[in-house]
Amino acid sequence: MVKKRIGGRYQLVKKLGQGGFGKTFLARDLHLPGQPPCVVKQLSPKNTDSANLQAAQSLFEREAEVLYRLGKYERIPQLFAHFQEETEFYLVQEFIEGKDLSKELTPGKKVSEEEAIALLENILEVLEIVHENNVIHRDIKPSNLIRRSKDNKIVLIDFGAVKQINTQVIDSQGQTSVTIAIGSPGYMPNEQMVGKPRFSSDIYAVGMVIIQALTGLHPRELSEDIKTGEIIWRDKANVSPKLADVIDKMVRWDFRQRYPSAKEALAAVKNLSVIVSFADVKKTSQNEFHEHSNLGEKTTVLSETVTENFCPDMSIFKKISILQGDITKQQVDAIVNTSDKMLSGTAGVDREIQNAGGLELRKACIRLGGCNIGEAKITKGYNLPAKWVIHTAIPLWFGENSEQDKNLAQCYRSCLNVAAQHPIRTIVFPAIDIEIRGLPIEKSAIIALLEVKDFLEKNNSLIERVIFITVDLKIYNKYCEAREKIQNLCEIEKLGKQNNATENVRRTGKG
Repeated sequence: MVKKRIGGRYQLVKKLGQGGFGKTFLARDLHLPGQPPCVVKQLSPKNTDSANLQAAQSLFEREAEVLYRLGKYERIPQLFAHFQEETEFYLVQEFIEGKDLSKELTPGKKVSEEEAIALLENILEVLEIVHENNVIHRDIKPSNLIRRSKDNKIVLIDFGAVKQINTQVIDSQGQTSVTIAIGSPGYMPNEQMVGKPRFSSDIYAVGMVIIQALTGLHPRELSEDIKTGEIIWRDKANVSPKLADVIDKMVRWDFRQRYPSAKEALAAVKNLSVIVSFADVKKTSQNEFHEHSNLGEKTTVLSETVTENFCPDMSIFKKISILQGDITKQQVDAIVNTSDKMLSGTAGVDREIQNAGGLELRKACIRLGGCNIGEAKITKGYNLPAKWVIHTAIPLWFGENSEQDKNLAQCYRSCLNVAAQHPIRTIVFPAIDIEIRGLPIEKSAIIALLEVKDFLEKNNSLIERVIFITVDLKIYNKYCEAREKIQNLCEIEKLGKQNNATENVRRTGKG
């Protein structure tokens, strides 16, 4: 089969997989310049008599129409072509460069709560698109979830409905039925096993993927409560009760007790009050921070700042979250647009936000008349889910220049001050890749996190939650590392203060 040309233009290169429903091949499109790669799925009906073949043709056309429609969304592979050769049916789809989640969720490997939440949001975002198009996927599992190389977003592949082509039969009354349940053991809920899938069946499957990520166990390795049929998993994962409650609702035995669709499940995940877990952080040396400044009215090494008043309340960390995602999709009170002095909307996050906000946002930016470095101005969100957009002009950075460090710090202070003057409780900053503008990611992350933490400690504002967000896994990891370092130093300094206070009581007899 490999090396065969099908449809007159698709040269099969190698087999990617094979199952009870058909075969999947990597192929090249010989009719396009450069012969780009594509994926060819071959579907072979088990019954090829005239009546069954005609029913399969009808189903194939209907499901191809669905795939063409869904392929318009950037996180679902495009369907390039569909055709029949003799009794075989073929789908030609976009090749997604990346790795499926089965390569990440290896046996025994447990992800952190933070990673699990980011993954859960990532999957539900694309599943929401599917459900809004009135489609049930039916076969969500790690191997059908690809983390795309270019942006780390999850792409959903291999829709289960198409597999009916292989399994349907015509009964004696001429009615079409499906011979076996479509789905994968461990990820398929009970109602789907009897051929009655619902939107909440997909929610169950996503929940099982996340349980697998948190426990390091395949779903079939988990026990069930013999009385209720519920999955027993909490004792095998280090997870907060709030997240566990959301996951439990996703995987209820009774479909009526689950979230009805991806939209409701995604809303529940986004409403978790504490997304970042700061437990079990690694200890790092205090010396690493002496090069970083507290950039404001006075310049002090971080260790001195901490000694004075940097960590009076460790709970402040619960208000600061770091996520992977698209800033233009966040349903929050305000997002921050990091731009140039002209608010030009021509590059990076600035372009993405202004494009998503639409023409009215662009006009509003023009009316602002630009923005000085370190200054912040506010507009409505217009077509964005966020109610407000706070615009700030970030500096270029050339070598070791404390002035530019201070200017960047001022950007955060200005944005937060503007937010405090409006009814804003949740605000999202882009986790800036300032390497593009000359400043190392590590340094920009430290400045960002320190300024936000300092503001939250010193100001009695409405702001309840500050989020840093990026689609880039490298930037996400750098911000997480910076947060851990700051958290560690705070814990060290807090412990030092407690020891000093105890020693003082011991020496003086006074509390």
